[in-house]
Amino acid sequence: GASGKINSNLIGEATDINWTDFNSGFAKSTESGKPIMAFYTTSWCSWCKKMRKETFTDGTIIDKLNSSFVPVIVNGEGSNKVNFRDNEFTESEFTKAMQVRGFPTTIFFDSSGKVILGQPGYLKPDQLELLLSYIGDGAYKAQKFEDYMKQRQS
Repeated sequence: GASGKINSNLIGEATDINWTDFNSGFAKSTESGKPIMAFYTTSWCSWCKKMRKETFTDGTIIDKLNSSFVPVIVNGEGSNKVNFRDNEFTESEFTKAMQVRGFPTTIFFDSSGKVILGQPGYLKPDQLELLLSYIGDGAYKAQKFEDYMKQRQS
């Protein structure tokens, strides 16, 4: 289950995912080579609640996230410290620095901290599953997401 550092109201029903905070997640990612999926959220955002309830409780999503990713929760209004690229931020500053304009936003980082891609808004299980496959399979290194989607749909 989740790391004790994350407020349970940011996790909601999504308790089967091994959530961690960004700093622990980044250390895990560097060590394992697995990409990070960072979920930028707040306690009040209704689309975040919907995503926690419907997308992050989906069996396929849970399996993929726990096996091939480091799932991280960032509180878009939080004051916990985030260390990233030799800078120290609060979670809220870090959210702004990553150009998150609304919640939820999902951002994928590779194990060196480079942003692979960011996706604003609510993602249904099949939408997130496509992103997890694209990134988890390493397809992102060779092709654009649009091309990958067309290929998967054909």
